[in-house]
Amino acid sequence: MKVSRTPPVQPVEAPKPRPERASTDSSPPQDTVTFSSSTAFVQKARDAAAAGPDFRSDVVEEVKASLADGTFEQSVDMDAAMDALLADL
Repeated sequence: MKVSRTPPVQPVEAPKPRPERASTDSSPPQDTVTFSSSTAFVQKARDAAAAGPDFRSDVVEEVKASLADGTFEQSVDMDAAMDALLADL
């Protein structure tokens, strides 16, 4: 007695190769990347930060002197500070 639960295997054709595109340019295609203006702004800020010192010694000396003579004030005008920061960029 012969028992078989699987159907017979059918032959399958191999996939046909894709025809090559006719191209007038022999160089391979190249990807392109476009950056937004925000990227240029960030890079400019990074370059400015890298070009400057790690800290401003003149400001540190002013704060030290103010602390020493008791005239140091902690209030800061954030709008003026940001304006000055952005003006440097």
